Amino acid sequence: MKRDNTLIAVLALLLIIAVIYIGYTKIQEREDLIFQSGAEYGYETTVKTVFDKAIECQTVPVYVGNQTLNLIAVECPQIQSLLMQNNRSK
Repeated sequence: MKRDNTLIAVLALLLIIAVIYIGYTKIQEREDLIFQSGAEYGYETTVKTVFDKAIECQTVPVYVGNQTLNLIAVECPQIQSLLMQNNRSK
């Protein structure tokens, strides 16, 4: 009888440990998914902002560490050059 009670206690303890482990794993997976979604949203927002500014021929400063690079759409200098030529010919 005592051995049965000990076996039941050990099995109950193992069940509790298994439930805690599974619960922790599921919570961790959900947190990872939320983090991934946030990162994707951040990337999407950044690319959209760069695109919106560049298409308006604005320079877009991009910072990586302590370095800065100013981006502009390739078409912009050509368009601005054509506009200047048209203004001079008038």
